[in-house]
Amino acid sequence: MPKIKAAAMVDVANAVRPAKPIKVVGIRPGEKLHEAMIGPDDDAVDFGSYYVIRPSIKFHDSGEDYSVSRLGVVGDSCAPGFEFTSDTADRFTNDELRSMI
Repeated sequence: MPKIKAAAMVDVANAVRPAKPIKVVGIRPGEKLHEAMIGPDDDAVDFGSYYVIRPSIKFHDSGEDYSVSRLGVVGDSCAPGFEFTSDTADRFTNDELRSMI
């Protein structure tokens, strides 16, 4: 999973139409405020620009070492309880959002 930045919908709306007012209608039932890409129960390895989540179930002994990437790069195990969520990720700036749009 690549380490990606996050953006709130209000930020995206302001990047698309900065001069227009935004009507906030509030959260709707079942709507999520943040997305969890890696949860506290996941066993993740940090490879610098991306994470690898180790499988929680082994169906056979493949001998796979998930702390080493296919390119031979060694990753660091994330601390127990580590989470990668949209509310803790770095944010896109307005200029970055405008350049992508």
